[in-house]
Amino acid sequence: MSKLSLPMLGLGGLGAAGLGGYSLLKGKNNPAQKEETFGFRYSKALLRKESNLWDSKFNLLKEGTEPSHPTLKNAKTKAASGGNDQEAKELHKKGCQEIYDSNLKNTSYLNDFKSYCAKNLKDEMGSSKKWISEGENDTTKWNAKLKSLLTHDEAKNHVLDISLASLKNTLTGQDSTWGDEKRKSLKEWCDASQKEIFEGKEDSRFVQADLYCIGQ
Repeated sequence: MSKLSLPMLGLGGLGAAGLGGYSLLKGKNNPAQKEETFGFRYSKALLRKESNLWDSKFNLLKEGTEPSHPTLKNAKTKAASGGNDQEAKELHKKGCQEIYDSNLKNTSYLNDFKSYCAKNLKDEMGSSKKWISEGENDTTKWNAKLKSLLTHDEAKNHVLDISLASLKNTLTGQDSTWGDEKRKSLKEWCDASQKEIFEGKEDSRFVQADLYCIGQ
């Protein structure tokens, strides 16, 4: 039995976060108000108790920037002490659960959640799909994706965000004339997309990253 009793998420439910994902705050003169939690807003990105992503997120916590959440700070400090990582890992999970249950409004924990407690697009794509890692000078891989972008079907694959829409509008003439800056723009969008919070397989960013960032 762990020293820290965690209300971690199981497959059958989302714990406190999943019971509507809200806290009811009652004031003397106000009716009950509903406040959105991380667990409700980003329910598809939460790390389940048995997730194999905990270890990789823990390593990011150890090596990454200082978190804002106090329990995650304690986990990072404990990990840096050079002792057994088990207690630090338990603190990491506890801190993430506390963020899941916390109010999203006016939070200072969004970066902590995104970096150390949530699935991102790359996590959800999995190892079977290879993100294009070559630089913008690779005309073969990136130009193929840019040509696909030219024929983007918004009805089927969602409206493009402002970055991709702007890039699409610059794709004129033959692809052999496209400069590195166009490939660089797509590469930068793809690199940023890997780290975005996963919000579902039908989410526009996930769908479009699969189309324009994944190699054959």
